[in-house]
Amino acid sequence: MTSKVVTEYGRTREEAASKLKTKYPSSEIFYDRTFRNGWKFWSKKWELKAVLYEEPKQPKVKAEEPKVKAEEKTKNKKNNNQQEALNTDERKATLLKMLANSEVAPNGTTSVSDQKIEELMNTVDMLIKKLNTEEKKKSLPLPLEKMESYLKEQEVDDRTARIYVEKVEEEFKGVPNIEDNEVNESIRSLIENQINVMGPMKSEEKKIICVVGPTGVGKTTTLAKIGWEIISQNRTVGFITTDTFRSGAKEQLEQYAQKMDAETIVAKSAKELKEAIQYFQNVNKVDHILIDTVGRNPLVEESIESVKEYLEIAKPQNEEEMLTCLVLSSTSKVRDLKETLSRFEQVKIDSMIFTKLDETYNIGSVLNVFNFTDLPLLYVTDGQDITKNIYAPTKRMLSEKILNKDTALEGKIIA
Repeated sequence: MTSKVVTEYGRTREEAASKLKTKYPSSEIFYDRTFRNGWKFWSKKWELKAVLYEEPKQPKVKAEEPKVKAEEKTKNKKNNNQQEALNTDERKATLLKMLANSEVAPNGTTSVSDQKIEELMNTVDMLIKKLNTEEKKKSLPLPLEKMESYLKEQEVDDRTARIYVEKVEEEFKGVPNIEDNEVNESIRSLIENQINVMGPMKSEEKKIICVVGPTGVGKTTTLAKIGWEIISQNRTVGFITTDTFRSGAKEQLEQYAQKMDAETIVAKSAKELKEAIQYFQNVNKVDHILIDTVGRNPLVEESIESVKEYLEIAKPQNEEEMLTCLVLSSTSKVRDLKETLSRFEQVKIDSMIFTKLDETYNIGSVLNVFNFTDLPLLYVTDGQDITKNIYAPTKRMLSEKILNKDTALEGKIIA
């Protein structure tokens, strides 16, 4: 494959570009400038330069040869597209050679002596990346293109979606026709391999259960749901809230507790938290103590420190008897989830709970979170009713939910 530089002129940039694309459809514009053709102001003209990649002409097929079957024709067309695509090194070498010869420079200049080499390299790399991405997309079979688009619609990370479809493409290499159901099953398997679930909680093993997390993710309601499931197992619970900042937080938890005939204590300090725990252990003698911590801004260091202090006080002699859950919202942005997990690394977290699955059509964030944490997923929730709407998901259920948003959630939370 060879390349050459072609030039076209016009009274406007659009006119010059149109001429280039008409004459050389496969050319890539890399340089433009404006100049005056003489001294008159109306003589302003545009000059555009483009790279034209040329493929050696192929010999014509003899008339007497039989016609290629439709399937073989499609395969040959795909192979030709791949042959026409320049590899990254070849493209970069071509453009860098042109840069060195002062044939191309940004902003319409004809010299690169005043340009930083890093900027030039970044420009070239960005162009190469864009071209290669477009070429790869063109080469994907239709079922894989559809799957990649669907995963992105579900807000699955672009890189993750691309890795998935490329793995499936490799799996079916050489297969002439890939069926949609085959693609779905392969993608489902990849999702299940990435997801980490904890499974139902064994209630007799966890004496103290704490929920932590950012403000507004549904910690109080989630804790009440856990409490309801525990009392359904004929066990007793006591609630402690340290959230004295949010208006109505105490009243909300008390209303939930009344439905369970359970007691609620408000702890305004670390000292009061310790006293409340001792009361439930030695006086009320409940089977489980459920602690609702105040919502914290993960961007503020002091907020995380106060959470650590409270959890240290709540910690029993046998640490295995305590379960600390980081509550996250499935409506949160991936970047915010990543930042929250990063901040809470200072705290000993045992598992995650994802809430509000009913408030979003796209639950790709649940999958994305496993790109940057090893924490297992304990529960998911999808409503406000404390007597239900909480589930201990299986890998299969989550993968089906991601691939089909109408999939019903299920999974008993207490073993």
